[in-house]
Amino acid sequence: MKACVTTANSIDNTQRKESEASAELLDIDTCLRRSAQQHPAQLALADSRQQLTWAKLDRQLNRVANALIGIGIQPNERMAILGLNAYSD
Repeated sequence: MKACVTTANSIDNTQRKESEASAELLDIDTCLRRSAQQHPAQLALADSRQQLTWAKLDRQLNRVANALIGIGIQPNERMAILGLNAYSD
């Protein structure tokens, strides 16, 4: 699956349309990693109790990825995750 993520809230509609028209399609890992590199201190996710910056989200996703590799999940292997719609450490 390919996706394109726009994180800049300050661009106007004309810039957004131009950006979307020329945007390359990226896998989710590339989108998240690029956002973490470009905007490490900006808010990435929030719920009523927690807030995560792009940098912290990237660190936590790396922990999950390494744990999955540790139990034998291979890159590009399909899997499903069942969980609550909330953040927890």
